[in-house]
Amino acid sequence: MNQFSTKQQLFDYMKQQNPELYKQYINAPAAARHHSAYKGGLLRHSTNVYNRLLEWKMKHPTDTTLSEEDIIIVGLLHDLCKAVTYKRNMDGSHRADKDL
Repeated sequence: MNQFSTKQQLFDYMKQQNPELYKQYINAPAAARHHSAYKGGLLRHSTNVYNRLLEWKMKHPTDTTLSEEDIIIVGLLHDLCKAVTYKRNMDGSHRADKDL
């Protein structure tokens, strides 16, 4: 049995295991200047990637390359490091606080 059969299970696990990281994840931008460079942008971007992978899986139902759990983990956590990378400037923009 998969540990994460829904994205909510993954989010619940994150909240339980590391509430601070979860809070940073849902509030972080996905970038400093480009796509989804706003508060909550990382969650939106990651959810979009997750949804695209689900669409791909629906178009290729017999392909076993990615399991449902793989899609949840890869789609939602592929940029997890960005949750702790960007800091907010006084003007509301973001800067990379750490090298990626």
